[in-house]
This record gives sequence, C-alpha cells and structure tokens, in this order.
Amino acid sequence: MRTSDTGAAPEWDQGLSWLALLYGIYCAAYEATASHDELQIAFGIEMVIVALLDFVWLRAPASLGAGLIVTGIAAPVTFVGVAPLYWHTFHMFRGEAFWSGVVLGTVVMIPLVLLGLIVLKNLTTIPKRTDPSWFQPVRWTLRGGLWTMVLAFRVGDWNSGVPLVIGGAALALTSLAIALPYRIAVKPGGIGRFLMFLGGSALVVTCVAKAGAGRHMSGSEAMVGVIPAGLLLAIGALIAWKRSGKPPPT
Repeated sequence: MRTSDTGAAPEWDQGLSWLALLYGIYCAAYEATASHDELQIAFGIEMVIVALLDFVWLRAPASLGAGLIVTGIAAPVTFVGVAPLYWHTFHMFRGEAFWSGVVLGTVVMIPLVLLGLIVLKNLTTIPKRTDPSWFQPVRWTLRGGLWTMVLAFRVGDWNSGVPLVIGGAALALTSLAIALPYRIAVKPGGIGRFLMFLGGSALVVTCVAKAGAGRHMSGSEAMVGVIPAGLLLAIGALIAWKRSGKPPPT
C-alpha cells in the first residue's frame, strides 16, 4: 500500500475523511429535520470542515478539490432539507420555503465549487516536501480538538452550541494557517487573500440568508455569522497588506 513521506497511510486516512464528509452532509441535510434538532446542522457542518482540513493536511489535493465540489453541490439540497425547521408550510418545487432554500444553497454552492475547481486545476503545481518533525503532532492535536467539539454537539442546545461553532472555526483557521504553507506552499500573502475570500464569502452568504429568511432569522443569529466573517475578512486583508506593502482594500 502506498504511503506518504511522513509514514501515514493516505488511503485509510482519506477514506475516513470521506466518510466524515458524507456523514456530515447527511446530518445537516436530513438528520436535522428528521430529529427536529437544528443543532445537527452545526454538527454536520463541523464534520465537513474536519474532513476538508484532513485533505489539506494529508496532501490530498484531488480529494480536497472533489470534497469542496461535493459539499458545494450538496448545499442546495441541505438548505431545502432543513427548510421545514424554519417554515411551517413546505412544498417541494413550489412556495417560499422551497425556493428560499434553493437560492441560499446556490449562494453557498458557487464559492465552494469555484474553490474546488481551482484546487483541481492546480494539482500539478503542488510541490512535494518533507514535513518538519512537529508537523504531525500538531496535526493530531488540532484534529483532536476539532473532533472534541464535533462530539460535544451531541449534547446541549443551540445556545450552548454557538461557542462550539466559534471555537471550532478558530481551530480550523489555525489548522489552515499551519498546513497551507507546508502542504500547498501558499505564502503568507496568499493565506491573507484566502482568508479574505473565506470571510467575504461567509459575509455574503449570511447577508443573503438574512434577506431570504427574513423573520425566520433573528438579528442575533445573523450576528453569529456576520461578526466572525467580518473579522476574518479584516485579518486576511491585514495579512495580505503586510506582505504586499500595499494598503488594504477598502
């Protein structure tokens, strides 16, 4: 069986990560509505994030690109699937609930699919390099923290889950900031632009979701997405500016 230069078994690791990704989509798209538990949406999203981060750390760009595309394509299905949690009346292929889910899911799908296509297009540009000795221990530490947060979603309610979402996002970004320079040779300026892309995409998705959901999303719920997205956009702009010597975009 083929192994990487770090001694890991990518086939097994990637297989487990694909299972985590597909199970996360299942939880968000179906289990949340079937159990009438909206916390399963956050649980599923965290599972997907863990799987995509694993692909980065494993130096598996083909799986990463395909995983991003699969996640993006699943977004409209997920939003339509959870619509009955927020609308009292739901009908397939007609009505506000169905079409709101389609529109919001499409807004999420576009940046994910675009990012996945970019990753797949640049497969041949990813260099092979030996990892430093601390790389794998840090990977498993961060991975363990993320899995702890994922499992913690199985208890509690939405309010107790919000800190877990924010903490998981912080760990995920830390993981990306460490892994990208070593796995895909992304320079700090590129990381800054990537964070800007993530923050801007999250901001657009949240604003469109608020506009589309209307009374079904409170202002405090919207702020859970707007504030972290805005901070991520600002941090990314600052990093890109410091590395390029140019003023940050306004």
